[in-house]
Amino acid sequence: MKQVNRKNRREVTKREFDAFISSYDGKLVRDVCGIYEPAILSYNDFEVADRWPASVVAWISLGLPGLPLTKKYYLMKQNREAKMSSIHQIDKLTIQVTKTSDGLQEYVQIMSGDMLTVNVVLIADEIVVNDGRESGNG
Repeated sequence: MKQVNRKNRREVTKREFDAFISSYDGKLVRDVCGIYEPAILSYNDFEVADRWPASVVAWISLGLPGLPLTKKYYLMKQNREAKMSSIHQIDKLTIQVTKTSDGLQEYVQIMSGDMLTVNVVLIADEIVVNDGRESGNG
């Protein structure tokens, strides 16, 4: 059985994973891959790369057979490119900045009240927040 390259992935919470998948701006193709131990459910963007496994942007470890199901959620570091180019007029946005579940990176989640119009997750090694509302600068 193959082992996944650990340096190209980052473990995240289910919430972070779901937010990333739901806000992903691109076509994702799901695939179950049994050559890994444990098997994985991968989310592939064939515009990022035209072949698997380079097309994987996120995946779920499905756990080992015969053991209680323990899913683990991962994002691939090299494939998490922002693909956004739209403008929305929103009455209210919620912005949450926190650490990832492994504590190695930070993420910002930007949501509209309905979590449908806008739900963007950005992950970085460092997030700098500049609030220019008081000084009048943006």
